[in-house]
Amino acid sequence: MNISEIEARSGLPRATVRYYEAEGFLSPERRENDYRDYSEEDLNTLLKLKLLRALNVPLQEIRAVQDGTDTLEHLMQRQSLKLRQQQEVLSAAERICREIGEAAPDYRQLDARPYLEKLEQGSRKPVIVPKEDKEKPERLQAPWRRYLARALDQGLFGTVATLPLIAAHAVTAWPRYYTLLLSPLLTLIGILVFEPILLHFWGTTPGKWLLGLSVREYGSERKLDWFDALCRTASVLWYGEGFFLPVFGLVRLIMSNSAVTRGQALRWEEDEEWELRLHERSPWFSALRYIGAEAAYVGLTLLLMGLFALPKHFAPLTAAELADNYNFYISYYSVQTKYVLDEDGKFRMDLGPIAEGGAYSSPWDGTDYGGLTTLTSSGGTHAIYHTPSFPNCTFEETAGQLTAVRLSLDWEGVAGAGGSASSYLDYMTYLLLAWAKAQPGSGLYSRDLQDRLKQISSSPYQDFSFEVCGLSVRCEVSYAHFMDSSFEKDYVEQGHQLLGYGDGQAPEYHFFFEIRPAG
Repeated sequence: MNISEIEARSGLPRATVRYYEAEGFLSPERRENDYRDYSEEDLNTLLKLKLLRALNVPLQEIRAVQDGTDTLEHLMQRQSLKLRQQQEVLSAAERICREIGEAAPDYRQLDARPYLEKLEQGSRKPVIVPKEDKEKPERLQAPWRRYLARALDQGLFGTVATLPLIAAHAVTAWPRYYTLLLSPLLTLIGILVFEPILLHFWGTTPGKWLLGLSVREYGSERKLDWFDALCRTASVLWYGEGFFLPVFGLVRLIMSNSAVTRGQALRWEEDEEWELRLHERSPWFSALRYIGAEAAYVGLTLLLMGLFALPKHFAPLTAAELADNYNFYISYYSVQTKYVLDEDGKFRMDLGPIAEGGAYSSPWDGTDYGGLTTLTSSGGTHAIYHTPSFPNCTFEETAGQLTAVRLSLDWEGVAGAGGSASSYLDYMTYLLLAWAKAQPGSGLYSRDLQDRLKQISSSPYQDFSFEVCGLSVRCEVSYAHFMDSSFEKDYVEQGHQLLGYGDGQAPEYHFFFEIRPAG
């Protein structure tokens, strides 16, 4: 019979059965699945223990009778004398002891059932096993070990689970918000899949192993079965971390930390059959191993991110391949795809329907609407806004290989109409990425390239030139009649992409950006 069956038939709690087993009073066999298989003899032993402990017989004296170093008759006689001193309280127990001593000369011939019934009838109370037999495992606190182990495990499981999603995002360049929305869900699924398997087969996880923790059956080395491990993991995620839900997850984490610090049982540890163990080892050794593992995990994550962010095509490039790389990075790094570039140097974008009552009242069809925007009302047609839209993009190729790409714009606005001009930071940034990341020797990560990209983003409406990854980059910008100088300076220094509104004169804006091989 299994633990549940013997628990029901003996009337003893599971913790007490485990305690008697740990004390050597019974030794159940193990099945092929490593579960205990209790026999009728084990049941009879438990009933004898239940009876004798109810008679306040110490365990060491019961052990002596069981081992044959004492007799049941002598034991009952001694216990009877003890009970007479507490006649009012233990009169029923004394009578049973005399009967047992007279009727059962040998321990093995003792039938506990009728005596238990008489004892319960005489005392009018159920037989209660003394508290000292109900040993409960001391709960492990170690809140920081628990938290750090789980943090590493969840990072590893989440990374493995989201790898297909990241790969799909990199290969297909689908919108990034799909990845942002699905990543938490896949992380939860990954934890629920991998952690129960590891706990079932190894009794630990990478984070727990590094910090000397494991989960075992109380009083033995048996590991959790898969379903118990799954229930434990799900309870940790819900009661301990609130399934990563904002605010609620933080509240659950704080409550769990407070409970474990006070020595209280966490929801996933209320079943006393399983315990979290700490294997003794140097805390410095565990700390060094954990730091090393975290460093390796961060390094692996950065490596994967770098691999997935590699361009689709590598140098030498054609104009079509550069445009394809540009479109890949626009989708990979942007929340919504925009400014798509074709191999003829045309920029297009899809903004969807434009709200009625605004400057435009029809869906965007890919047409460049830069220029004068008008609004017709009962008073006639009025110029309300004038702006350049896309810059001109030209490719230069020699023998089928790209030798230069240029963005240019020479624009003059309309006097009296509001206007603004873009600094085209996105165009410059992603064109440089599309070519520089394809260059030999650029590697997964280039500090020089990152510094140059920061220089571009911090220099709107300013001239600059530099060399990076074997490419020569140059930008020239000039403008006039947009706003007074103090307001204009403030906008430029803060990195805004629009220069603002006109000052009554026709604004002018000239923009030129070029990338070509250095040398």
